[in-house]
Amino acid sequence: EQRLAQESRRAAQCLHSSTAEPLQKVLDEVILKPHFPELLMDEDCGFEALLVASKDKDLRRMFALCKRVERGLEKDACVLLAKMASVFTKVIGREGANLNEAFCTGEKDPLAYAKAVIGLHEKYTGMVSTQFEKSPVLLSALTQGFAAFVNATLKNQEYKTSLAEILPKYFDDVIKNERFSQDQFAAKLESVMSVFSFLSDKQLFGEAYRRQLCKRLLARTTDQDHEKDILTKLKMATDSLYVHKMVTMLGDMQQSTQLQADFANDCRTREVVLELDLSVLVLNPVFWPISKADKLDTLNLPPLLSEAYERFRNFYCRKFPGRKLMKLVHSVGTLTLVISFPSGQKELTMTTVQGLVVEQLSHGTPMSITDLVKALDVPIETVLSSVTPLTSNQCRPNSGMRSDILRRVNEAKGKLTPADVISINSSFSCRMRKLPLPRAVVEGAQQTTQDSAREQKIFLLEAAIVRIMKARKSLELNSLQADVVQQVSSRFVPDIRMVKERVEDLIQRDFLKRHEGKASLIVYMA
Repeated sequence: EQRLAQESRRAAQCLHSSTAEPLQKVLDEVILKPHFPELLMDEDCGFEALLVASKDKDLRRMFALCKRVERGLEKDACVLLAKMASVFTKVIGREGANLNEAFCTGEKDPLAYAKAVIGLHEKYTGMVSTQFEKSPVLLSALTQGFAAFVNATLKNQEYKTSLAEILPKYFDDVIKNERFSQDQFAAKLESVMSVFSFLSDKQLFGEAYRRQLCKRLLARTTDQDHEKDILTKLKMATDSLYVHKMVTMLGDMQQSTQLQADFANDCRTREVVLELDLSVLVLNPVFWPISKADKLDTLNLPPLLSEAYERFRNFYCRKFPGRKLMKLVHSVGTLTLVISFPSGQKELTMTTVQGLVVEQLSHGTPMSITDLVKALDVPIETVLSSVTPLTSNQCRPNSGMRSDILRRVNEAKGKLTPADVISINSSFSCRMRKLPLPRAVVEGAQQTTQDSAREQKIFLLEAAIVRIMKARKSLELNSLQADVVQQVSSRFVPDIRMVKERVEDLIQRDFLKRHEGKASLIVYMA
């Protein structure tokens, strides 16, 4: 740099201005071009060493020297820039692989892992924007580097997952964090969406995000404006069908809020006074991720609750004569009870089944698990999974929150059994007055996010196959597979075997058939 600057000054002082540009090219050819590749690949002060050490000023100077090489930034002749891009991709991939390993070994939890990936992207995106002047070649290298590790399958000792499944949890943490201002939230959203663009399995992300959204909406722990901003970004990055279910979920919540207000006005008009506060959410099961395990066929409600719900059902039928309410989904509902303990009065929020168990025991008589099953008319697995978290002290560190409001009368250890007798824990104490208790978890009953995403992928593949074949009438199997992959690639990259399976299934269901004289030719059956 000093030699080049000296020659430029001499040229300005001693030579005509018209000779400056040709002389500059000669200097670049003689002084810079022969030595720059060696400088670029130097182990101690080369491009890779500067990237690892985050030497921003030196990186800017190296990129400026690279531009001085004749046609250095033209795509057809950017040999040096291609070497920089290769090193850039390798460094990003190596750091990303280290983050993946840290998650798999347990050094980083899911939220810390997602935050580290986003931080890594912000670091190198800022570097490309400032040090490398938004070079298209290096931007492409950035994309390749991140795509190499963000789509990897992550396996730890407990389960198998991927960033597509973890990123919605980070979204959930950002949305629930009230410390962020509107501008800070917008910046976080942009960062997450930038990483989202690298995901190849956007369908898995969408299903995982829909489940997190369901939890936030049912728990009323979200900002509707923030949710709308996120869905708008997702719609722009994919398509309207991608967010259709989630948009409908927000609409159901808004309609339920209005419906609740109309129900309150109807009660006032009819001079009906309910002895409890009833809030009913009317949700469309097609769009909400409510599995079969969440739906109880029967549950004996106490008269007070049953009467209140019956009044709401009658109101709903009067308001919408052509509609019919389906069964209550008790496992995703909540019940709030006010109970007096020797240590003081507590307001406990729990699932409906848990609340009814506590209500049965609140009369002072201990009951066995078998008796609770008969009283509530629910499967024994439901009672066991509901009572278990209420009989163990799941205290949160530094929060003073406890959950052992019930106890075993026989003081047995281990898992609950049908013969165990349960009663209210009269010695329960907690410094907090309002307590959200842990929800029931049925092992193996909940459909996993990956299974649900796979079902959605099957629907997308079959729809794409039928759509293509309906337009083309007949098509070679290989051509059909290529067209299907191209159509669904914005959501996920399907395995060819999966496409073949869907074609065979549609043939068995008489949507398609093989040509009699040529087995590789697929024909659409109208």
